[in-house]
Amino acid sequence: MESFRRTFVKAFSYRVIHYILHLSEVYLAIWLYPRFGHMGPVFIVAFMQILCSIHYIIHERIFARIKWGYKIENEGTTLVREEIEDGSK
Repeated sequence: MESFRRTFVKAFSYRVIHYILHLSEVYLAIWLYPRFGHMGPVFIVAFMQILCSIHYIIHERIFARIKWGYKIENEGTTLVREEIEDGSK
């Protein structure tokens, strides 16, 4: 199970990168509209859906490798992995 801090960092980092991707989507849609008419933004939206899916998969895989912030159940007490590694608690 994840600690609240890990979940917060994970969600925040995902949303920041996702926000940047959507800003680039808007920029590309505005840039392509005069060149391709209504089909330019349609292609960009389809491309961005694929890109956002790839971003989600990569983000989850990276966070799966980071072992910080997992809760460990131990004899009725819950310890966070970072507390065990630091020696505190």
